[in-house]
Amino acid sequence: MDTMSEPQPGFELLQPLQPVASAVELDADQRRVVTLPAGHGPVLVIGAPGSGRTTTAIEYAVQRMITDCQPDEVVMLAGSRQAASQVRNALTARLQAEGLGTRAETPVRSVASFAFDVIRRMRAEGYLEHVEEPPRLLAGAEQDRKIAEILETYREENTGPQWPESLQQAVGLAGFRREVRELIDRCSEYGIEPGQLQRWGEEYHYPEWVAVAELLQDYRDDLDLRSASAFDPAGLITRAADYLADPAHRSFLDAERQRRPVVIIDDIQDANPAVYRLLEIWASDLDVVMTASPTTTVQGFRGATPQLLSELPQRMIRGDLSGEQRRQRIIELTHQHRMAAPVFQAWRRAAQRIPVTMGLPSTVPATPTSEEAETTTNHNDERAEVRWVASAGQEKLLVHQQLLQLHLEHKIPYSNMAVIARTASRVDAIARSLSLEGIPVHRRMADVMLNQQAAVSPLLTLVAVASSPAPPRGTGLAPERLSWLLTGRYGGATAVHVRQLRRRLLQTEQAQGGSRGSHELLDILVDSPELVYQMLSLDPERALPDYARSVVRIGTMLNAMRGAVESDSPEPSQVLWAGWQAARVATSWETTALEGEAQQAAQAHRDLDAVIAVFDAAERYEDQFPGETSAGFVEYLENQDLPMDSLSETHHLDEAVSVLTPSSAVIGEWDAVLIVGVQEGIWPNTRVRGQLLKTGDLVDLVRGRTTHDRLVDRIAEVRTDEMRTFAAAISRARKIVIGSAVATEESQPSAFLDRIQPWHVTEDQPVRPITSVPTPLTRRMLVATLRRELENSARQKPEHRDESRQRDAATALAVLSDHGVSSANPNFWWGLAPLSSTHPAAVAEDLESGRPMISLSPSSLGTALENPAEWYFDKIGASTSSSEPLKRGTFVHALAEKYHQGRAEDLQAGLEELFPVLLRALELDPESWQAEGERQRIKDMLSFFSEYVIAMRHDGRSLVATELGVNATFTVEDLDVKVNGKIDRLEKDPQGRPTVVDLKTGKSMPRSEEVDRLPQLATYQALIISGVLKATKLESAEFSQPTTPGGAMLVQLGTTNQNLKVQHQQPVVPEDPKHPEENWASQQIRDAARRVSGASYLTWWDPGEFQKSSYQILSPITRQGRQITEWNL
Repeated sequence: MDTMSEPQPGFELLQPLQPVASAVELDADQRRVVTLPAGHGPVLVIGAPGSGRTTTAIEYAVQRMITDCQPDEVVMLAGSRQAASQVRNALTARLQAEGLGTRAETPVRSVASFAFDVIRRMRAEGYLEHVEEPPRLLAGAEQDRKIAEILETYREENTGPQWPESLQQAVGLAGFRREVRELIDRCSEYGIEPGQLQRWGEEYHYPEWVAVAELLQDYRDDLDLRSASAFDPAGLITRAADYLADPAHRSFLDAERQRRPVVIIDDIQDANPAVYRLLEIWASDLDVVMTASPTTTVQGFRGATPQLLSELPQRMIRGDLSGEQRRQRIIELTHQHRMAAPVFQAWRRAAQRIPVTMGLPSTVPATPTSEEAETTTNHNDERAEVRWVASAGQEKLLVHQQLLQLHLEHKIPYSNMAVIARTASRVDAIARSLSLEGIPVHRRMADVMLNQQAAVSPLLTLVAVASSPAPPRGTGLAPERLSWLLTGRYGGATAVHVRQLRRRLLQTEQAQGGSRGSHELLDILVDSPELVYQMLSLDPERALPDYARSVVRIGTMLNAMRGAVESDSPEPSQVLWAGWQAARVATSWETTALEGEAQQAAQAHRDLDAVIAVFDAAERYEDQFPGETSAGFVEYLENQDLPMDSLSETHHLDEAVSVLTPSSAVIGEWDAVLIVGVQEGIWPNTRVRGQLLKTGDLVDLVRGRTTHDRLVDRIAEVRTDEMRTFAAAISRARKIVIGSAVATEESQPSAFLDRIQPWHVTEDQPVRPITSVPTPLTRRMLVATLRRELENSARQKPEHRDESRQRDAATALAVLSDHGVSSANPNFWWGLAPLSSTHPAAVAEDLESGRPMISLSPSSLGTALENPAEWYFDKIGASTSSSEPLKRGTFVHALAEKYHQGRAEDLQAGLEELFPVLLRALELDPESWQAEGERQRIKDMLSFFSEYVIAMRHDGRSLVATELGVNATFTVEDLDVKVNGKIDRLEKDPQGRPTVVDLKTGKSMPRSEEVDRLPQLATYQALIISGVLKATKLESAEFSQPTTPGGAMLVQLGTTNQNLKVQHQQPVVPEDPKHPEENWASQQIRDAARRVSGASYLTWWDPGEFQKSSYQILSPITRQGRQITEWNL
């Protein structure tokens, strides 16, 4: 027998390919740093953005490793994890080129990572006996949640600090927690203990500090008790410094200094006081090279203090330096290696408005360099420009147009372009807008809310269901949640699929003599997907139809999760894994990510990254809360109000536009940078941070500055910080920088834009002109342009027709069609093919009765009567009107429902608690003046509401229900008319009759004579007459005359008048008491149903009113709405 075995197939682990970078040519200033001899001690290297500070630091590290150091004797620190990663890649490439790439791990860390490593090693070596578990970093969202839990405990147990009266309404709100986190962070950075904070509060009469001192103590006690190994981001560095400074740990400190005698810190201008203290304790008198750009600090909101640069390098040397000795240890880099002349001039104009750091030479040249002087005009590929536009929509269009033009005409790769916005909410809005237009966008998982990701939220919902006690049958999910799951990322069904599924379930149920509704049946099928063939009456020998696949997948995921919950390993990560495996989407998502079209591939990458991130979050949760259930994990994650810090991002699109805030952008550079939304009140935002808890006063006290009369100085400091971030944003561009803002009566462009491109006033143009934005060169717009050219040419008389242009347009469309652009194929053009159906568009089959039916609502009945075409456009979601009034109205209605008693103090507290939710929906910066105006507008509405409730009681009415859902069915010939509505407030008048109250949050209101027959109010009265209150169980309990309405009224909360306006509609009285259903209000419903239940819709032209309509472009009787094929009729 041959004992030699066949070679077995297997895998060989290969080291990732590393980039190789040859040495760069250094200027004289850089060479002075790189050639510093061993033992040179601390040195500060300063320079403008683009002067080569990071390159110099990397070359210094390489030189030391070549000449006199082992790689593990050098440590290089950066301000953030992302910056460290970027520097690590560059240093690795250089070490590879020098043949040092495999000798040791590249010694680059973030400062936080280094502090974390110090604590980890001190614990491992037995110095920190009280830290039983391996240390871990507490994410910002986890810190916020911990503070929220402590505040909630205070509220439930009626304990905790005695908050000043001015703060009592704010305690517990998201904004309050943000202020608390900021104060805790400053205490950590400056080493302020709770007792010291309390003493200062009492001594200097700051009751806010006294109260927060107790919370701070409880916060730290909670960490020590439940998470002794967890360190919050600000406290991590302070704790590492404390451990190193402890005399009992002197042997570890000495060994650490000997182990790494060469220390390099890049961009130290963004360091906070805790970082300076750590360096002073650990690295004093070592060979330390620190790089800084005093004009580009972007971490001021996190405690960065560029003024501390004035203490360097003296602070790193044990002993006094003379003025000359100090100057010798400061090396200035004076050559510009990044920014083209126009961009550099823009940066210089911004940087010149920033005060010079005391004791340091200015890094901003007072006059143009010789290279700049030679460039007197801006070439098209090197420019600094400002664009004012007429609206926020135009600014989005400008961003699309500029990116596409730069990419297509100037051949700049998407990866060499960035869009920078001042706030994270604006970044999100821009990223979504670009993605919708098919422009690839790179976004970091650490910048998004994990619980809102489309690939994560369905998993959390299913985990919650699997972890809850099961109902007797089904899942217990609401109908809309079931449909959401089926049509989401995992279900993948369309709305048509869901409708087919419900119809098939109902048909099978009725055929078997059952009477259950389609929702109940669907719920049971999700709960028991193995019944799919039986409940749908399908042949098990055949493949499932498309409409049934989603419910089986979701049901299978749910059952797999339930099995994991009931197993011996019910940890959140195991429950998630069971559902993920059952979904069986990993392979298809991976294929799409690698081989799909750009937009689909980008979405697949984001989905996969989000799933990895949620598993990472589950593992962290298990580490922090051992033994907690998967239900607890879902609650924990869904209550997060901040993005989770994540190490799990795995993919970066090679060709994608970066959309970032200034703090995120500071580590990168691009050929072209668009700085958008540069509005007064937003950039600069001169609102002083930390005013609520007087955090700024605390910092002043620690730094020995008087805290009195400092508000003006602080505003100036904030404005300077804002200019630093703006200068940093400009400096990210190599060749092109474009700033933009909206110029309207409500929104004014910021004066900061003049730093990019000054505007010289002339008699002809006293202000900067508004830019007319060209049509973006998207694929959709290209097809539209070619179609217009082709069809306009065909419409012209032969003698005026340009056949050459016509032929070119047709050829171009044919080429696009051949390459898969379906919209370029005339077979798909609307208007050329015959009508696909003449079936009444709004009429559907009732799934329960099988009869034709149409749905109406009280709020839309008036439109159905007055303009049926507009009613249909609204129904199918064609409205182009702003969603802001709707979001505002929904918010006010929610508060009016929750605080229906109308107490002013309750309404105000509710406003403060929920207002951040509205701001996110409106995409407004919480610190902008627009947000403050929105707050006042809502406050005025709530004041009117409170006034109305008082008037209601005075008039003898009482509240019976709020947001009461009502529905009834009327009959018109063979058509069922289902009327579904929601009554804002149902009240009982002194005669015991139900009275309808509708809250209006818009500014416009009907005339008094219109209210008498207003369809919306009349419809609610008709519903009451029809006996609709019987289904609500309010009939006998509350009303003596439940089918006799007491009238209806509009409460105008949104009016701009000084006084509350309430408009009344008299009670609807049936003409024949024996037939109450016969009344003018019910007749309105029937008339409306007749007008909108056909295959066509009536519209008409009213030159006055129709001009206000958003549907002119859809109406064939207007010039804008003329059919595109009208010339061919």
